[in-house]
Amino acid sequence: MFIVPSSGRLSRRYFCLVLLALPLAVQAAFFQRGEGQFLILKNEVEYRRDLAADATITQAMAANEGWIAQSATPFPLTLDPINLWARFDLPVVTVSRQILLDSSPWERVEYYFVRDGQVVDRQLAGTLVPMSARSTHISMTPLFAHAGFVAVELTPQSRITVFARLASAQRFMPITRLRFYLWDTEQVLTGERRERLFQGVYLGIILVLVVYNLGLFFAIREPSYLYYVISECGGLLFWSDLVGLTSEFLWSNRPAWEFTSLWIWICLSGWAGGQFIRHYLDTAKHFPRSDTVLKWIALANVPLVPVIFMAPAKAAYQLEALMGAWGVAEIGVWVAVMVLAMQRRHPLARYFLAACLASATGSVIAGGAMLGLIPGTDFTLHAGQVGSSITGIVLSMGLGFRLRRLQTEVADRQLAEARRQGEHERENRELVEAHNRGLEAKVQERTSELVLAQEKSDAMLGNILPRAIIDELKARGETEPRRHEDASILFTDFVGFTQAVSTIPPKRLVQELDEIFRGFDDLTTQHGLEKIKTIGDAYMAAAGLPLSAADHAVRCVRAALALTRFIETRNQTAAMKWGLRVGVHSGAVVAGVVGKNKYAYDVWGDTVNIASRLESASEVNRVNISAYTYELVRAHFVCEYRGKLAAKGKGDIDMYFVQSEKIGEPVRP
Repeated sequence: MFIVPSSGRLSRRYFCLVLLALPLAVQAAFFQRGEGQFLILKNEVEYRRDLAADATITQAMAANEGWIAQSATPFPLTLDPINLWARFDLPVVTVSRQILLDSSPWERVEYYFVRDGQVVDRQLAGTLVPMSARSTHISMTPLFAHAGFVAVELTPQSRITVFARLASAQRFMPITRLRFYLWDTEQVLTGERRERLFQGVYLGIILVLVVYNLGLFFAIREPSYLYYVISECGGLLFWSDLVGLTSEFLWSNRPAWEFTSLWIWICLSGWAGGQFIRHYLDTAKHFPRSDTVLKWIALANVPLVPVIFMAPAKAAYQLEALMGAWGVAEIGVWVAVMVLAMQRRHPLARYFLAACLASATGSVIAGGAMLGLIPGTDFTLHAGQVGSSITGIVLSMGLGFRLRRLQTEVADRQLAEARRQGEHERENRELVEAHNRGLEAKVQERTSELVLAQEKSDAMLGNILPRAIIDELKARGETEPRRHEDASILFTDFVGFTQAVSTIPPKRLVQELDEIFRGFDDLTTQHGLEKIKTIGDAYMAAAGLPLSAADHAVRCVRAALALTRFIETRNQTAAMKWGLRVGVHSGAVVAGVVGKNKYAYDVWGDTVNIASRLESASEVNRVNISAYTYELVRAHFVCEYRGKLAAKGKGDIDMYFVQSEKIGEPVRP
């Protein structure tokens, strides 16, 4: 039974759809103005719904009874699925003429053209009919206004009756009238070319903005540029959907995607737009409460996408109305944030205001042209896209200003930090100078205190330089670099330290290294080694310098085993477990003191490099030594030959793992 819903309920639904479609239909100015349309058939149309869904054209032509004239009974409004037949006569012409026939946005329209009681042609159109299945390919028409064109050849003194099988589940767009439109073919093709040119210019502008700002994002990794690009891409796909470009070039066999994907682009633009405003205006810094609202409103767009796909057919219009209301609310929040930014005199607020005014002005002009309040021209009906282009350009300019502002802030902070550092150094120099003057004034009466201070200074210097080097510095004021023909170098390193740095708090990491290196210092001192330096997590010590030692290799290997035992013992109770690699090599080195303001005792030579390579080639909690060192310690330690292993920059080197100290060998305390 055919039930007509109440006019109030229909009016509310249609009003919501009109509000949603208002900025959409302005994209095809030629078709919106009806240029080339010379006849509208409405009262001339007859319809019937009593034929079976699979009725043939022969059955429709044979059934002369039951046809309802719209002039007597207008087509009733409904939101239920519709299947019906319609028929009407095309005008008789005196000269041959090629025309185009179009209808309201039915999902499927099957036309049969009858001349002298014979079907002379059959053509297919409809909003859900792929372009490839249509006999006539005319695009750039508004998404929600046309079912698609079919071509008809009118010949002189010949009447053509059109039978049309129309069907619509009304899933995406309600059928509000039963009308057919006749268009001049040449004017339509000219208008289509004009629309393609305009859309090409618009899409070109947006693509240039997208590529330019995407390049800036990859160059400086500023998130606002990425959100701008995503928002512009969503808008570009949105406009392309409206005029059928996506259906024509991206998913030509899935026209229903035009209606569904439209909401995806809206949600995508809503999400990216909210995130863009947050970064663009630095709301987290300047307006924390507004930032929280913006963040959650932007994120709310994400769950709306699956809702669009899962919504039942009967809830489609309610969902569209809800989406429209949500979009209005979202824009309202953006405007409120803009007003707040203007009140707080945010430096970027004027760009945001100009962009909003451009977009709003374009929408108002386009809406006025649609409603007939202002003349409908290519410019006024395309004002929505013109405003969108200007908005994109203004916001892109604002991003450039924001980047310069961020660079200026960074430069100011660096300058302020340099000034603070200079002031701190000046104060330190003044303190040192005052301290020196005080010492000079009291030198005679506080000799004992000076001696005590000198002893403390020597003790501190002893933590930096070997005692023999300190004595030489005191005596000569400088030290002579020396070559040591017999010395051993010990290198250690922690396994996985780089990964640990990214996961351990800095304070905890420094505490761990300080505790371990303190233990290393004690052990190397006990075994007669000279600590050279630490580099990050690497620890370097040497035996046989600056004073020669006949058992330098034995000392190094014995200390290396002690270091591994120390780490193993510590790992049994410590929360953090460390793996230690140790490498030892013996040979000739050059040692000396370098530096001016801070002395550093260091060693150089190929022996040092090989020791480092041996450490890198070692394994967790193992001591790796070279063949030369092995020959020096083989009488004291049990070793395992590893073979020739590659060492970076040194070729293949014979390497040994030290297993343990031989029984009966004296062990240093």
